[in-house]
Amino acid sequence: MLKRNMLLITLFSATATLMACSPQTEEHADAAAEHVDAAVDNAGDDIANHAEAAGQDVVDGAETAGAAVTDAVAHTGDAIAEGTDKVVSDTANAVADGAAHVQDGAENVAADADAHEVEHEVAEEQQY
Repeated sequence: MLKRNMLLITLFSATATLMACSPQTEEHADAAAEHVDAAVDNAGDDIANHAEAAGQDVVDGAETAGAAVTDAVAHTGDAIAEGTDKVVSDTANAVADGAAHVQDGAENVAADADAHEVEHEVAEEQQY
């Protein structure tokens, strides 16, 4: 009988404990569900805010890169123009120097020919 009473008391107290814990567990589960819902709602807003900020960062970076490329192209164009001007000027000077040397050589040949005035007869078949 004692064992039976002890068994009944143990079952009753276990049942009472479970019954008492059940509403408390339910309250904690409801609170946790509310926290999860709030976190999900906030996560969507956070994602949208972060995506918008990241998009603005990309736009700002693209604008900065575009400005840098524009400046680089302008400087490259200036450098090409300056280099081309120098090359053309140097080529013109070289051609002028070469022409002056050719003229000097021609004058020397003419002077030598006058100094050695030798008449050569050209064969009739070689005359044009």
